[in-house]
Amino acid sequence: MSYLAGARPDITTENGSYIKSNVDVRLYDVKGPGGRLGAWFDFATSKGGTTPAGLVIPTSNGYAFGVRHQRLEWHGGYHTFGIQYGTGAASNFSTSVDDPTQFIRSTKRLLITEHLLLQPNDKFAIMPIFIYQRTRDGNPAHGWDQWASFGARPEVFFTKYLSLAFEGGFDHTHSSTGQYDGWLRKFTIAPQSSRAQVL
Repeated sequence: MSYLAGARPDITTENGSYIKSNVDVRLYDVKGPGGRLGAWFDFATSKGGTTPAGLVIPTSNGYAFGVRHQRLEWHGGYHTFGIQYGTGAASNFSTSVDDPTQFIRSTKRLLITEHLLLQPNDKFAIMPIFIYQRTRDGNPAHGWDQWASFGARPEVFFTKYLSLAFEGGFDHTHSSTGQYDGWLRKFTIAPQSSRAQVL
């Protein structure tokens, strides 16, 4: 268990700088079916007030939780799956303080991630990844914004110090307010070199 806090010195009210306090509880490396489990819970609160410009910032509470499953030493690599959900002041899964709005109490976020590394031999490795996120800014006139991303990074190792990496993937975003809706396709190729360091 730990206490964590973040502050925004650029935003002040009669209560001082706008801050967020977090009580964070985490449990890791628990033996579970086919691997290791981890879980965490966070309660966050941000004390509001009125800025010198007259903007009223509401006091906001929120909670967030997440679970993670890991399979280590899996086909020469590993496999990790995680899911997180947060509300209000805790909806960004961080001690950082977002710009406050009058709807901050109703903000929500769902984040699902899955990535793995496969390395069947010392000449080839590939890392696929999948991310899905739904966010809501709390405004009752707005719905859920969505982002999905998936892709893979294969690497070919020519020598101990020289390799070539490729990365290809697709992103799809959807705005509940109609600001954007569409696909992004990406591809990257990167020669890589490294050298051993003698200590």
